[in-house]
Amino acid sequence: MLFFKKHHHKQNLGFTLIELLITVAIVGILAQVAYASYASAIQQSNRYAAQQSLIEVGQKLERYYSRSGNYASAGVSTGNYDSDNYTFAFSVLTATTYTVSATPVANSSQAGDDCGTLTLDYLGAQTATTSGCWK
Repeated sequence: MLFFKKHHHKQNLGFTLIELLITVAIVGILAQVAYASYASAIQQSNRYAAQQSLIEVGQKLERYYSRSGNYASAGVSTGNYDSDNYTFAFSVLTATTYTVSATPVANSSQAGDDCGTLTLDYLGAQTATTSGCWK
């Protein structure tokens, strides 16, 4: 009788270094894409909050103007709306006109935002440093 020798194949029970490096690289790329999307969503959310604050300042000034006939003595402070991301200020405040702006704060999450400053005037016109950003 012939005896056949059984060949035992050694099974790999782990990953090779190349497989592990490829997996880590793929996870790193996905994390980078996810973080960029997250940061963009945060900036957009902060812009929206600043825009709403500007509109609120404008509404308060308009209510005051409808009662008293001028904006200058309204006593509306933009400092109440300042945040970690935007500073609000009047660039014009007279009896018959106003212009208020929201400017990104340096060293904040909005500092690198290309959209820049948004201004709102007494006619309700919103003007942005970069068009298309402030919607």
